[in-house]
Amino acid sequence: MKIRVIDYVANLGGGVRFAAEMLRGLAEIPGLSLEVVSSGDALARYRALLGGMDVGFVDVPPSQAWRGRTLLAGVPGAGPLNWILRTDPNRILVSRRALEDCDVAWFPWVHRHRIPRRLARKVVGSLHDLIMIEFPQWFPGGGAAERETLASWLDSDARIAVSSRATEALLQRHFGIGPGRTSVIPLSGQHRVPARSPTTRAWPFTGREYLLCPANHSRHKNHEVLLAAAGAVAPRHPLVLTGDGTDIYRGQSLRSEELRHLAGRSGLVADETLFAIGYVHDPDYYAILEGAWAVVMPTLAEGGGSFPVWEALERGIPAVVSDIPVMREMMERVGGEVLWFDPRDPASLARALRELEGGYAQLKARALEQRVRLSRRGWREVAKDYAAIMGLHESPGGGRIETGQPEVLRVGPGLESALATFFEHLAATGVGERFHPHPFTRAEAEARCAHSGLDFYCVVVARGVVLGYGMLRGWDEGYDVPSLGIAIHADARGMGLGRTLMLHLHAEAQRRAAPRIRLKVYPDNTAAVNLYRSLGYDFEPSLERGQLVGFKRFQG
Repeated sequence: MKIRVIDYVANLGGGVRFAAEMLRGLAEIPGLSLEVVSSGDALARYRALLGGMDVGFVDVPPSQAWRGRTLLAGVPGAGPLNWILRTDPNRILVSRRALEDCDVAWFPWVHRHRIPRRLARKVVGSLHDLIMIEFPQWFPGGGAAERETLASWLDSDARIAVSSRATEALLQRHFGIGPGRTSVIPLSGQHRVPARSPTTRAWPFTGREYLLCPANHSRHKNHEVLLAAAGAVAPRHPLVLTGDGTDIYRGQSLRSEELRHLAGRSGLVADETLFAIGYVHDPDYYAILEGAWAVVMPTLAEGGGSFPVWEALERGIPAVVSDIPVMREMMERVGGEVLWFDPRDPASLARALRELEGGYAQLKARALEQRVRLSRRGWREVAKDYAAIMGLHESPGGGRIETGQPEVLRVGPGLESALATFFEHLAATGVGERFHPHPFTRAEAEARCAHSGLDFYCVVVARGVVLGYGMLRGWDEGYDVPSLGIAIHADARGMGLGRTLMLHLHAEAQRRAAPRIRLKVYPDNTAAVNLYRSLGYDFEPSLERGQLVGFKRFQG
């Protein structure tokens, strides 16, 4: 089974780190062959990042790449020719050749990429955020191109994953997508930490209690508010900026000039209370992170959360974080505590920094203590969720990768034997002790297949084997709000099948105009609780017979 990973951007920072970690996770799944398809600097970046991995590299330029090449010896043609030919850098036309010779083509960064529509069925894309659409004033011309690109993806047969409910909600608002069009696959914050090299730098702020902001200089990262507020603590806790473009005292761009001016107005002094060092490679970055007094993230928008905040939580470093929906969602999923502030109000951030400084000993102790309580999710789990929407699954008990998209079927005649085998597995593994809608017997399997009422039962099947079972019950008894339940084969967990079943059940409930869905789950079943929350369930504050009660409401 060959997967081609296609990316002509290789976005420095979170984008390329996501792709690299996912490739490492996919490489652990047996039976897969992986190739990275790119060109130019982007391909070089992947070669450097993935050195030592069993990954192939294929140089296939995008379709319009000839327009940016030097056409005459000694004459740099990219700039003038792009202007004359009206080449748009916000649109990368992916050639058919890039998608050939593979079973699945995965785009870890759908943004800017335009794919051949006829080949979209073999494509899986990761859609990270809608920042260019939410803030078009910061991307002249780019916002309209991004809207066209995302609309093209959403209108295609490609399977699309997003990393948060917040991003899915924005897609619904801007593009009116229906339920199930995208899969929400939360990311991981557990990155591979490279060994420190003998050449790891010694920084002038080493040994001081510094405040670290690891974010590139894009406007949505909101350095304006950070620089205006940092003076509240900078004399005692200098501010350190890392990330592409943040070396503002060396940079010649208009953005660097703006940030230098703001830093001066706030009383920050270069190499005394403000160290703007720019992009650093991973060994240096992690050394800087581990020495930080605290991490601050003033961002106005993200796709699935913030890798640096995740990494700070893992290390017991206090974090001061902008109060936006995606960051609230991330913290709800991870289970950690941070200090919140309004990212549009410098005074709010200044108050949070003073609160941190005044209660630092206690807040640091809490940050260290909470490490054991964090809900962790590794990149192998993320890769398995992606494998599910790519149409891969591991045979129960076998560990071998098979191809073929798992199929959701309504329970009915012809499924008696397969469903009975699945019920026997549930009974043998003790699932019935915590999930007990009915007995898990062969007779009950036959009864479910013969059911003719309003309640809905379905299974997810691959190669004739039932891997999951789902239901919406209560309609037979006259309730308007159905109760949802699912069970997944023990050997098929962590592969995204639970999410597949849930989305199918949601679509069925909406088709029947149910106003909402109800479910129950034990609080210690953290994997299920996280799944339900990622799909939009809100839980009641009190337990019902020891279980959380959750509801998902449908709009309209």
